[in-house]
Amino acid sequence: MKYIKTLVMILLLAFPLAVKPSSFSNNEQGNCSTHPYRWSCDKELRVLTEAIYFEARGEHWRGQEAIANVIINRTKSEYFPRTISAVVYQNSNRLYSCQFSYMCDGKSETIRNLQAWNESVESATRVYYNIVDDHTDGALFYNNPSISKSKAWFSTLKVTKKIGNHVFYTNA
Repeated sequence: MKYIKTLVMILLLAFPLAVKPSSFSNNEQGNCSTHPYRWSCDKELRVLTEAIYFEARGEHWRGQEAIANVIINRTKSEYFPRTISAVVYQNSNRLYSCQFSYMCDGKSETIRNLQAWNESVESATRVYYNIVDDHTDGALFYNNPSISKSKAWFSTLKVTKKIGNHVFYTNA
């Protein structure tokens, strides 16, 4: 298995994915057999990529993968939904009360930086296919202390790592 992970990582690095953002909306599957970017037909991978792009596009690849690790960790936790989409979209209909700030900040989710998008695709792919280990030591939460509006509830959590601009936490 480790050989396969290493091979996939080498292929990803040697042949970076030049992927344009999907033209599908969040709830639309589209015709995947004829869509020019078939990669985008895997809704869970696409949602994971979008979360990385909007939450961590300015971060190094390790920080981007750490955001994806938190999402994957939540799908394995009894306290969160079981799919990537359900985790990311949880409470997204409540202004400033969602799990991922980009989902409920009132701003348009428009992908403007193709290079950052492609980096997000690569990071999401590595985490989604379990090519890399969890950089967060099982974290279920994270924040960027310099921009977080609510800091009080983080004091009840245990810090697992600090990667880039984000601090990662688990239940105490």
